[in-house]
Amino acid sequence: MIRFAKSPLAPDGMSDTTDLYKVKVNGLTCDVHQARVSAMPFNRTWPGKQRSIDQTEIAGFICFEADEKVTLEVECNKAFKKAFVKPFSKNITTAAKGNIITFDITENGQYVLELDDDHEALHIFVNNVNDYADGENATYYFGPGVHFPGLIRVKSGDTVYVDKEAIVYGSILGESVHDVRIFGYGIIDGTYEERIIEHCYLPSTKGNIKFYDSHDILIEGVVLRNSAIWVISLFGCHNVDIENIKIIGQWRYNTDGVDICNSGDVVVRNSFIRAFDDVITIKGIPEYKHLPVGHIAVENCVMWCGWGRNIEIGIETYCTEFSNILFKNCELIHSSAACIDIQNGGVAEISDIKFENINVEYSNTCLPEIYHEYDEMKYEPGDRIGMPNLIYSDNFKFILPETTEEEKNNYGVTHGIIYKNINVYLDEGLPMPRIHIGSRSADAIHYDFIIDGLYVNGKKIENLEEMTYHPDPNVKQIFVL
Repeated sequence: MIRFAKSPLAPDGMSDTTDLYKVKVNGLTCDVHQARVSAMPFNRTWPGKQRSIDQTEIAGFICFEADEKVTLEVECNKAFKKAFVKPFSKNITTAAKGNIITFDITENGQYVLELDDDHEALHIFVNNVNDYADGENATYYFGPGVHFPGLIRVKSGDTVYVDKEAIVYGSILGESVHDVRIFGYGIIDGTYEERIIEHCYLPSTKGNIKFYDSHDILIEGVVLRNSAIWVISLFGCHNVDIENIKIIGQWRYNTDGVDICNSGDVVVRNSFIRAFDDVITIKGIPEYKHLPVGHIAVENCVMWCGWGRNIEIGIETYCTEFSNILFKNCELIHSSAACIDIQNGGVAEISDIKFENINVEYSNTCLPEIYHEYDEMKYEPGDRIGMPNLIYSDNFKFILPETTEEEKNNYGVTHGIIYKNINVYLDEGLPMPRIHIGSRSADAIHYDFIIDGLYVNGKKIENLEEMTYHPDPNVKQIFVL
């Protein structure tokens, strides 16, 4: 069985689709949605105005349900020399005849078709067949069509259903609530929300979904597009399950994918996240520093970082400890500054962190990250190629107005970190990726880092000197197994 959702027309008659691609799945036509994405890793501190549109481009995405093998036939409205499907670990082969590409997908999940490089990509979301029979009983029911609810302020026990043929222009905010469910295969779009302040922590700007001091939250199935700030953010929350979400169309400043702040018992699984800033980041902020961070798992996700860090702890680490955190079976198909990252920017003790079965892709078409220093500055990478840090761990002083003198004068300690089965796909001609494990203070010695299986293009790395690596005297006990 294969089921498609038709893209609704907006009230002004404008279509949500793009003509970049025409797609057939097992011979049946599938609408291609459009998503505005970042065209370059060019970012800055919030300047009081939104990012310039000339730093963006239009990409496409399709969503459909299937319980069988599917063959995609993609007609491309652009010239190309080669076509490939990511993640590479899925070993999907393509065949091209003229401007038409065909390939098979045998398991549900998230994929990206790229032509020569990462520009104007086609994102492919294959969902399980699900009728969501309880959708019509939801507190907020958004059926087929275009909806403009603005802010949805949920209460305890509320459910929000977004039909697969629905586009909901609005955002969802929950404060001190419990037993809330957001579900469906439709789109929640933040186009009409404008960011008004620099601070990401306050409810002044909601992003697509934001919760404070809440528990027993389920977010599943939905597509989240064009957020005004962090796409999903949790502050002081616990028992949160995020399942099969698709984050796409993020281009505005600080559109992190998922920010988990001073929260625990959180799971993010089976999801696709393309963000213009950190993809998934686990943080501690001063207002919630009495709450430790832990019991968090990120599993079976496909991630694309347009700026910043891909899977990260920090840089805000204001609380006593971070522990029992797992990233597992994740595909990092594009990265920017760093792929696997720990930035201890406060005074926390960070320990018992595991990165397991992580596939990291390096492309010789990756653009370098450049900081946008002033309004008139242009993005000019020249001949440089972006080479993100593969593994990065260090401590910093991330100073906020609420930072105490004690916090300013002390560094946090990181230890007990495991990197297991890290597989790197490195394009021909690229140098070996960089590994940095350091500490900026002799009073905060970092120790006990275990690298258990690091592979570059299938070859096992036996010694860190085979990578781009420089030892740090403030780090002890790095084991390569």
